[in-house]
Formats: sequence, structure tokens, C-alpha cells
Amino acid sequence: MKKRLISIILLLSLILGILSGCTIGGGEDTDKDEVEYKISLDKNELTMKLGETRRLTATVTPEPEEKLNITWKSSNENVITVRNGTVISVSAGTAVVDVFLDNGETDYCIVTVEADEEEEDSEEDKDPEENPEDPDDIPGEPGGSGGEITPPIAGLPVYNGGPVTISFYHTMGAAQREILDAAISRFNELYPDITVEHQNMGGSYDDLFSYIKVRLSVGEAPDLAYCYPDHVATYNMADAVVGLDAFIGCKDMINVDGNRQQYGFTDEQLADINPAFLNEGRAYDELGTTYSLPFLRSTEVMYYNKTFFEENDLTLPATWEEMEVLCEAIKQIAPASTPLCIDSESNLFITLASQYNSPIASLDEENPFCFDNDTNKQFVKMLRRWYDNGYFATMEMYGSYISSVFVNRGCYMAIGSMASAVYYVPESSFEVGVAPVPQVDPNNPKYISQGPSLCMFDNKDPQRVAAAWLFMKFLTTDTQLQAELSMASKYLPVISSVYDDPDYSAFLSKTGNDYISAVAINTVLKNPPAEIAQIPPVYGAGKLRYQLANLLLECLRTPTSDTDGLIDEKFSEAMKELE
Repeated sequence: MKKRLISIILLLSLILGILSGCTIGGGEDTDKDEVEYKISLDKNELTMKLGETRRLTATVTPEPEEKLNITWKSSNENVITVRNGTVISVSAGTAVVDVFLDNGETDYCIVTVEADEEEEDSEEDKDPEENPEDPDDIPGEPGGSGGEITPPIAGLPVYNGGPVTISFYHTMGAAQREILDAAISRFNELYPDITVEHQNMGGSYDDLFSYIKVRLSVGEAPDLAYCYPDHVATYNMADAVVGLDAFIGCKDMINVDGNRQQYGFTDEQLADINPAFLNEGRAYDELGTTYSLPFLRSTEVMYYNKTFFEENDLTLPATWEEMEVLCEAIKQIAPASTPLCIDSESNLFITLASQYNSPIASLDEENPFCFDNDTNKQFVKMLRRWYDNGYFATMEMYGSYISSVFVNRGCYMAIGSMASAVYYVPESSFEVGVAPVPQVDPNNPKYISQGPSLCMFDNKDPQRVAAAWLFMKFLTTDTQLQAELSMASKYLPVISSVYDDPDYSAFLSKTGNDYISAVAINTVLKNPPAEIAQIPPVYGAGKLRYQLANLLLECLRTPTSDTDGLIDEKFSEAMKELE
């Protein structure tokens, strides 16, 4: 009954989050021109009696011209089985019915099978000492079945070399999944008895986040998953995520394919990871505990009309002060234009607050939101001046993608995701350049961070936890995998050794409009962030992101003769909304 109540509460919270329009996560990049089919079930919660059969109906929208493949799966066939939407209860408990389309879109139904009263009584009357487990038979514990790690790693879960299956949830498309499959084959050359089952769960980070919360509510977390910082903060409320510091720092050796290798990161492997990205996974508590590792990254860059800049002898801005001067010059050359367009209002607020070293949120549970301060109000006032002068606008103000405004010469600079570079290339007429986002302090560059990290879940099975760590280490250190995924996804690799990959070096050497994605990646790699601009991973970070975007829009667009008064009012209103 308790599990059922938790499931109902969780389901209601998810529905309320969707209805409120709250976006949770880092704002991942999506293909704008690709039509995505969605799948939904007629029920997201179902209660059954033992032996009962019920029917779930799946609907695909928009209605496809051709029949699409739909896959049904039970998370626990000891509780329920499912075939083409028909659910059959097997034993008392809670499980999840998942339904998938080939494109990764998914929906779920939490199914609770109620026990007969007699069965409940018999379970309560059982002798807890009856058939005790033999400690020597516990998988993954020293002295159990399987091989050995030598020397023993004190305090860490140990993979003993026997068969074990781990699950990995992500949002990879078909092309990236093929690359992952090839990488898993290389991983299995080292660990042939570790089976990795991986699945695209919903296609977006928000879908994946919601799905894992459902899994946690029924005690069925994956072993490894894509994550954003605020996702991990939410999972940690249930103490579900494994701290990684002991794994990372372990210097003990293990036998791998006849060779002895270090269980944790070597000094070279740790130094290979961009420190700004690595530190992002240490922001969950005041102790700096590492709960996630970076996997792939995207940030924002500034696209500009290179032809226009060269024709008018314009200089790229390194700072926001230089940006204001440049916008004024462009308005004199092209009065009808908007010199600068911004893709994301929330990213702009977070970036500027970070660059000005001004807080947005804190890990103080009593006062988690602290963006209502003079520094933040001052840069919002600066942006209001720019908006009034016609220097800049955002995607929400235009009501369309700023990439479309840029390619049609409505603006001459556009700040947007590096992973969306191809959308900023016109069919003809001008050459596109890519530059870093302006800074408050160019010597200490801070960029927004998007893209997946990896976290491990504690499933109470040392074999699975240890195997998940070995796979996580492989994912974050394998040069070939990082290079191939970067080229396929147009995201940044997180390790510098990718330069040693000849195919990746050839990719980065390409220039011009036809290779704008390579240009964007190379721009960031040559100008890496010293720090990440981000909201601290607090519970409610998604709602805060939404409020910051709305706050900025209200401060810019609301007519007023008292700018300072308007900004004070809107900041106060945003704080009240969050409280």
C-alpha cells in the first residue's frame, strides 16, 4: 500500500510539472526540422488483482502514414507480464509497463498488483530466520563465486569476474547507438562477462529524468544513466546515487585480460578531463562530493555574418562593453536590423550572473534562491537599455528560431548552441563565422554547460555497482568513443586526448559553411571554459530556470518610465513565485 501511495504522489507531481510548463534540465538541443512521433498510454497507473487481465491502449501522435513498431516491456515479469498491451498479473507487487517507439519515444504505466488477504497474512507470519542466505553465495562479495580482484579493495564494491548484467539509460539517437554498440564490443574484450543493456528512454533529458523518477518510486533504478546536475540533486533526495570519489581515487590494481590495470582513474586519465566539466559534478554538497562525471558537452557560441563584418571592417567583441559599442555601430550601418539575437533568455541570465560572480541559488535548504540582488539587477538594466535601443532581442520576442532571423539577415550576430550550428548557415549569400561568447573577464571565461553527464545508482548489488563503475570509467576515458560521438552529435568531447585520434583531427581541420559544426567545436576547444556557468544543483532548479527567463522578458518588454522600479518589482514577483 505504501508503494502504491508513493507511486500516486510521484505521478501527480509529474503531471503537475508538465501542466505548469516547467522545463527541468539544461535545455538540450533538438533537431528543429525533424517530425517526432509521440506515444502515450490511456493510463499511467493501474491497480490489479492477482490473476486479473487488463488492457492498455497506446496512441501515436501525429497519426503516422505507415504503421510504426511498438514495443511493450514489463520491468518485472515476476509481478506482471505484458504482450501487445495486454497486462496479466502474476504476483503481488509493483512494476512498470513501458511502451516504446523505434525513435526512442516512450510512455509508462505503474502497475500495482494487490495481494490476497490470506497471502499477506502468510507473508507476515514467515520466520525471518527461515532459509537464511549463505554469505558465501552473495554475488559480488569477497569469497563468493567468480574471479578475484587483487589486492582486495577495502570499502569498495568488487567485481569478481562472473556474469553480470547492467543497464544504461540515455537519449542517444540511432547513429550514436551504433557507435555505442561498437564501444561496448571493445569494452567486452576487457570484461567479457559484463553484459550492458542500453536503452534510449524518451528522446529528451526531461523525459529520461521523469522516467527514472518513476523507476525510483518502485525500486527499479538503472545502473548507469545520462543526467543533468539538478536531476542528480533530485535523485539524491532518495540517497539513490553512488558517490564516485572512492572509485576515482582508488590506486589498487585489477586483472584485466591478463594485464594489471588501475581500478580508479590514473593520474593521466584524470588530468585528461577538462577540469571545468569535472568540477561540475562536484557541486552537489559543501564537501565537493563527486556524484557525476561529464560525458559529452555543448555550450553556446556566437555566430556572426563574417562577410558583413569584413565588408564593414568590424571587430569581434571580447567583452559585453565592446558588444554594446559594436551594436551601436551596426545600427548606424543597418538601421532596420537587430544587431544581436539571443537564443535562450535563461541561459543569458545564468551566463551573466556567473561572469559577474553573482549568486542565483545556493545549497542552503532554508534559502535556496538568491538571485534578487543588486548585481543581477544592474546587468538586467544594461540589457533593458540595449533592448530599448534596438540592439538585441531574444527568440521569445521574435516568436521564431533566431537561426532563421540570422540566415535571413535580420541580425548579424546570434548567440546559440554550438550543437545547432548547421541551422545558422544560409543557402548562399554570406559566410558564417563562429566566435566565443563575450565575457566580463576574458582571462577567466565562463560558459553555459549543456549535454549529458553520467551517474551511477546504488542497486544494493556490489557486482552490478562495480561493473557499472568499470563501464563508466570506460565511457569517460575511451578516446575513440569520445571522438566518434563528438563527430556524430556535434557535442564537445570531455577529454583532450581526442586530438590523438587521426579522424577527429581531420574533422577539426575543416572550415567554411559546409563544415560549420567542426568550426563551432574547434572554437570552443581553442577557448575552453575556466568555469561552468550553471544553476547550483538544487531541487527546483528547473522551475528557477523558467522563472529567470520569464523575469528577464518581463523586465525588457514591459513599458515603463521607471526602469529601476520595474526591475525591483519583477525580481520581487519572481522570488514570491518560487517561494
